[in-house]
Amino acid sequence: MDKKEYSGYQVADITESDNSMINRLEQEISQKTDKDIVLVAYQQDKQS
Repeated sequence: MDKKEYSGYQVADITESDNSMINRLEQEISQKTDKDIVLVAYQQDKQS
């Protein structure tokens, strides 16, 4: 599988379900504030 990168960060493949959850979270937060929202997610490498 090819790794996608954006500004040096690896881009995750997310499912439609993940995308829906992110959109709901974004809408919920935006109703509570008038500030711009930036969501950043990361996953730590698993320890072997």
